[in-house]
Amino acid sequence: MKARDFWNKVAKDYDASMRARYARAYERTIAITKEYVKKEDRVLDYACGTGIVTNEIAPLVQSVMAIDISEEMVALARKKTADRRLENITYLVTGLNDPRVAGGRYTTITAFNVMYFIEDLDGLLKTFHEMLPAGGFFLSVTDCPGESRSLKIRGMAILSKLGLLPYFRSLTTAQLTGKIEKAGFDLVRVENLHPDPPNVYVAARKPGN
Repeated sequence: MKARDFWNKVAKDYDASMRARYARAYERTIAITKEYVKKEDRVLDYACGTGIVTNEIAPLVQSVMAIDISEEMVALARKKTADRRLENITYLVTGLNDPRVAGGRYTTITAFNVMYFIEDLDGLLKTFHEMLPAGGFFLSVTDCPGESRSLKIRGMAILSKLGLLPYFRSLTTAQLTGKIEKAGFDLVRVENLHPDPPNVYVAARKPGN
């Protein structure tokens, strides 16, 4: 199944599903992210989804460019933003190659709960590193299904190979942090937010300054 089709299909139930399974993890994600953003930051929120985190950090920064491939996800995120009357978020249904995105001068990049769905993860992390200035932060949260004991979680990799789910990577925490370091980032913080599968927050910084 194509990633866009999958996320459009699950969009309407996404928030309820996350509240049921990952409520505490999302609370911690928001709280930790707030520790690393500043008022002058220009944030790129990659794979913003329904804006669960986007709308919480926007009041604390200068601007947010929020992108996602799912029209349905972005529609829900925009509604939340309108309800809260936030005016510093730009939503686009697009990818990193879009000139409107690639030309941005970001001080922080976020990618929450998406990297285990990325086939060319090394390439994505390299792009993030290139887009940030020295001293810029990359903040992410990632499920690490490779450490899960759940048969359901492990079965997702099989469903992906059968084409019933998008690409799915059974990462471990060590593999995740290793790839982030390989891309050129220094690890600042690594914290697990969820028992199974591990939902790992990584704050990483581009060296310099």
